[in-house]
Amino acid sequence: LWMTASMGLCLGAEAATLRVPSQHPTIRQAVSAAANDDTVLVADGTYHEWWIGSSMPGKNVKVTSENGPTRTVIDGNGVDILFLLNTNWTGKTFEINGFTIRNGDCETGVAPGGGAIHSRSGADIRIWNNIFESNRSAYDGGAIWLEGGNAFIANNVFTGNGCYRSGWTGGAVYLRSVEACGVANNTFFGNTTVSG
Repeated sequence: LWMTASMGLCLGAEAATLRVPSQHPTIRQAVSAAANDDTVLVADGTYHEWWIGSSMPGKNVKVTSENGPTRTVIDGNGVDILFLLNTNWTGKTFEINGFTIRNGDCETGVAPGGGAIHSRSGADIRIWNNIFESNRSAYDGGAIWLEGGNAFIANNVFTGNGCYRSGWTGGAVYLRSVEACGVANNTFFGNTTVSG
């Protein structure tokens, strides 16, 4: 009995895969339910969501599609920001991989930029193999606004994103006080700003 108990104490919980929509109906609910180092695996389809990650405790979590961005869409319908990390994620990694991410809109003043992704949480953000289209912001960063932490942005397509008020910059991406950044193999076209 002692050996069994000791082994139980030594073994940590294994990382789990949380499936959307078969186990959790929305991506936001799956991210909320995820424990540290879990993966949220999203089946083909279009998901009308916003504020994914908002007001949640920081944790290492991967949000990935099963079959890539042409078959898995997150569409904000122009309502609000799609991914919003606004609590303390310092030292934690948040990964977004393999989606078309479109029609996010940062206009309400909840966050100062990034129609699709906004993080001011200190998280290490990994954003790759996505298509960002038709996201917009009244502030900096039509698609993405990141502050603090580390950023890795690779193999994405940015098209038709923009800032639509005068004096703001970064039609596709805006980075502020990021500690370390890797940007590689992204394609940008048709992104606009009124200024900058």
